[in-house]
Amino acid sequence: MVLYSKTIVEKPDSNLIGRKAQVESIITLLKNSDSESIISTHLLDGGLTRFQKMIINEFLKIYKYVDSNKMLDLIKNSLIKSRDNRKFNFLMQSAIFHINPKGHIAVDRLDYYFPVQKSTTYKVTKLDIRNNMQMYLSELGTPAQQITEAKAIRLLKCFRKFYRKRDPKTKLDYYVITGSNHLKIPVTRQKSLAHEENIFSLA
Repeated sequence: MVLYSKTIVEKPDSNLIGRKAQVESIITLLKNSDSESIISTHLLDGGLTRFQKMIINEFLKIYKYVDSNKMLDLIKNSLIKSRDNRKFNFLMQSAIFHINPKGHIAVDRLDYYFPVQKSTTYKVTKLDIRNNMQMYLSELGTPAQQITEAKAIRLLKCFRKFYRKRDPKTKLDYYVITGSNHLKIPVTRQKSLAHEENIFSLA
């Protein structure tokens, strides 16, 4: 099994004001849509842009499992002040992960490789994160031989809260993992274990 939802990355709108208007318009439309079927019909609306339909498609993947209004507020904030979709992609990756329950391979193996620590005595280096992320993704069926330390850390930020410190003796940086769901994805219920699917991408 491979774990990931690949989110479309569009080139930024040349006019940030126009982008803001598109985001506000589609968020309002989605907040006024009270069922999955109604939301799906908006994809047939020729008056919506490709950008707006991308937002709808991504929202539909998590609609049944989150508080809609709170999630739409997070989506709006991730897009409205950005010239690209990187913050949005980051948010959706986190959401798609967190709607999966304990027992899902992605959740259980993340807990194994990147446990949340109550003590600050457990420390990991950038190399540890890279190696553990490589093994983690490999277990999920995602090729990760070329993953860099920087990319591994960025991906881990989707799922874990952690901070960096410097060892005064070795002068080397290390990381302490302190929590999960730090983006506050408003999960209301979790998916069935029968619905494991592709939720990770290294693209």
